[in-house]
Amino acid sequence: MSTKSEFRRLGLGRVAVNECLAIAKELDLDYAVLYASEDGQKLYQSMGFKISQMLYEYSFSCIN
Repeated sequence: MSTKSEFRRLGLGRVAVNECLAIAKELDLDYAVLYASEDGQKLYQSMGFKISQMLYEYSFSCIN
């Protein structure tokens, strides 16, 4: 998910993630996983997410 710059820092991401976590809890899931950009790391860590691994991606579309 991403947020347009004019709508950042309004708590919208926190609301969306909390809703997803509430649904996951209702479904009796054991854990949730997300891949965060650097911009989102502070939010997710403040919500209780812990860094468990690094993910690297390679895109062939970046080759000219």
